[in-house]
Amino acid sequence: MKLRESKWVDRTRSLGATIFVAFCLTLSVEARSDQALCMTFAESGLDQALLETMQEAARQGYLYEIDQGKSSIGFALKRFPFGSIKGLFAEFKGGISLGPPDTGDQHALLLIRSKSLTTGRPKLDALLKDSGLLDASRFPQILFVSRRVEWSTPSDARLLGDLTMHGVTRPIEFNLAIMPILAQQDPGDRSSLVVRASASFNRSDFGVNRYGLWVGDTVHLDVRFKITPVQARLVENLIQSG
Repeated sequence: MKLRESKWVDRTRSLGATIFVAFCLTLSVEARSDQALCMTFAESGLDQALLETMQEAARQGYLYEIDQGKSSIGFALKRFPFGSIKGLFAEFKGGISLGPPDTGDQHALLLIRSKSLTTGRPKLDALLKDSGLLDASRFPQILFVSRRVEWSTPSDARLLGDLTMHGVTRPIEFNLAIMPILAQQDPGDRSSLVVRASASFNRSDFGVNRYGLWVGDTVHLDVRFKITPVQARLVENLIQSG
């Protein structure tokens, strides 16, 4: 199956610095050894002016990063003749820009480490990550880049974008809900938000076809994020280090 990496890079560039900065700012200042991940986006042509635009977005308070420690990405597939395979991805990074609706500045980016898949059963984990399925050694990242958000209520929306997995890019749609964090969930935190999202896709669309007799084709995703505002100071650090 022919890869569509060049089209994905073009689309990422069109989203501008919102996506780039939201992603890179999930890397702590102390963890810049992971900075090579950001180069994927930096090399796509984002310049200083765009980064400075995102500095203003952070000042306005609508750029958020995913708090991995208080977030989860779950998946489930059917297992024949009965039962299911359920698990989590333990390592991921990303960001969300929630600008005013009339600005069009509402985007999301998510990067998942393929090797972080876990079901709690090491032998099953190894099978799912081997060359017959995820092929995590060859394709270490799963990427989601949004294209647009369609709101149905002030808190509910459809998030449409592109998922890149196993070297193939396909459109995907999430059902999205965003709400303030409850006092009992995190007392004293009034600035963070809770994101719930769900989506389904066929793994065969991404060239992941093996074990079809005992592993279902449809993958269900259940995403729960805590997102926190990005400070303008961190954007300034990124601009200066670039």
